[in-house]
Amino acid sequence: MRTISIALAISLLAAAAVAHDTKHGSLHLVHPHAAPVEEGGTCELTLTISNSGGADQLLAIETEIARVELAPTKIPAKAKNLVVHAKLLGARRTYNDSEMVPATFVFAKAGRIAEEIMIDR
Repeated sequence: MRTISIALAISLLAAAAVAHDTKHGSLHLVHPHAAPVEEGGTCELTLTISNSGGADQLLAIETEIARVELAPTKIPAKAKNLVVHAKLLGARRTYNDSEMVPATFVFAKAGRIAEEIMIDR
């Protein structure tokens, strides 16, 4: 029984580490993540956004990882599971699997939302 309890606890911790998200008003940001990248390299940042309220727009993403290239992205009212992609250009250092890096997502109406970007494959 003890072995089962330990295994369950480990699996719950692993699930919590992978599934990270933030709710801010009507916006729900789910699992912002980017692939491991070497210093000077380029990778893609991906996240999923749901919106239970009125339309908004993602204007920018700020992070220490690299310069972010993002076209302003409309978030329709009542949007569910909208996948957003941005390019991270010129990584400031090497970022390895499982790192969590602070970021700020800037919206036209919701303002600035802090969340972490997970580095994973």
